[in-house]
Amino acid sequence: LSNVWDTIEDSGGCSPASRTKIQSNLVVLVPGPRPVCLLYLVKESRLMCEQEQKERKATAALKPRPRGRPRVNKTRSVGPRGLVRDWLEKLPENPLQRGDSQTSTHLREGLSAMTSSQPTVSLLYGCMDVDQDSTNESEIYQALLQRPRYRHTLSMNGIRTVSSHEGVPEHISQMLKHILPEEPFQVCNPDQAMHLRLRDMAIEGTRKDEVRFDLSSKLFSNLAAHHLELNRGAGHWLERSRVPTTEPDDIVITPKPDQHLGYCCRAFPVENLHVLREISNSIIKFPFLEIEYEGDGSDSSGRLWTATNQCLGGTATFLNILDHFKAQLNHRSLKTQSEVIEPIVFSVVTNGTEARLFGSFSDGQGNFNMFLIKGFLLYEDQGLDKLVAYLTKIIEWGKGTRLDQIRDAVKALSESFKAAENPQIENHGFNIGGEEEEGSPTPAPQAANTVAGRPLKNGQGEQPAQVRGRGRPKKRSREQVKGKVGRPRKKPRPT
Repeated sequence: LSNVWDTIEDSGGCSPASRTKIQSNLVVLVPGPRPVCLLYLVKESRLMCEQEQKERKATAALKPRPRGRPRVNKTRSVGPRGLVRDWLEKLPENPLQRGDSQTSTHLREGLSAMTSSQPTVSLLYGCMDVDQDSTNESEIYQALLQRPRYRHTLSMNGIRTVSSHEGVPEHISQMLKHILPEEPFQVCNPDQAMHLRLRDMAIEGTRKDEVRFDLSSKLFSNLAAHHLELNRGAGHWLERSRVPTTEPDDIVITPKPDQHLGYCCRAFPVENLHVLREISNSIIKFPFLEIEYEGDGSDSSGRLWTATNQCLGGTATFLNILDHFKAQLNHRSLKTQSEVIEPIVFSVVTNGTEARLFGSFSDGQGNFNMFLIKGFLLYEDQGLDKLVAYLTKIIEWGKGTRLDQIRDAVKALSESFKAAENPQIENHGFNIGGEEEEGSPTPAPQAANTVAGRPLKNGQGEQPAQVRGRGRPKKRSREQVKGKVGRPRKKPRPT
């Protein structure tokens, strides 16, 4: 620094008298043909700038928010890019001033929350633009399902829809013929009041909660209420570990069906419940039917396309649970019981005026396919009654044929586990209790001169088998003890 000042003095940049006066306010030295010294000679101007920066920070300070969720603007993306952009915008304009430590801490907390390993919906909200002040978990979940690229995410994880020209496999078509009713059929007692209500909904529109209230009992509750083997779920999250996600960059959202139907624990014998706990921790075992409701009005943001996305993830999870169970059967050499179980489940989406019935099947290789079975206009004559007839047949199949197949497979798997834990002892015609079976060959008595299957030497008495390992050292003879053979005798102690 002294050399620089000497150069400035020689070139006439400033006088030595002003050196001590302005040295404390030195900011930047700009080199050039003649070194130029940029100075802040007025201390009051610096104080005024610092005061303005403090006032600007006080007015722009955000309200404190919990540590678990990153703080973002309403119109900004909540993803990692949005967090970095907000952090860059909050940097001070004066480059000589240090950054806000609170902003840096906030950035680290936000990025750690975004890169958490648990792919639940509460941590997936960073994939989209949301309004933090007005969104809750349900709105975030619906917004994620409405993303245009979510179908691509599903297809990357083996979940896809089957187009009309592709068709379904022959064995799936044969299953549908045995499960679904044969048309035409006639409804004996149509519900005229419900028919008029559906016609009004087609004209005026309705909200999702109204559609669910009007159709839930008709489509779901009344059909499954008198079946004690079945268990119903309403708005419950499915088990995350059973969601078929194979791509780490394209994560399938954890399904949350509006209503789904499966089996309860009392549908299986008590001695087989430990097998069910290993397959799934959910209280609804082996679900096979899902129903999604959407509104159809001016204040309804959902669509049947969004409800179909939810059914794609839900039915794929149902089939993945079944594939996991069948894989355990094949591992235990129970392929016969595995092949009997029909790999098909069903789902329904409706907005009060229209309903679509879908079927989903699995190929056992991690691919899940959904196809359209039939569409219904609920406000037409017998439109709702036809849908109820289809669901009745599906529920009867679920509590009858399908439950018997799964129950037999669970029993066989439970017996294989017990056999592995307590293997039977081979006893040459003797059962485990020790009693001799009739007609079984009698084993020859063991010779008296054998021990543990080995013959004894001449003059050797009957002794137990030798202990494995190196054993104890050989006992010394009397001569060795007296010192005649082996190591020398110890000197006697002095008296």
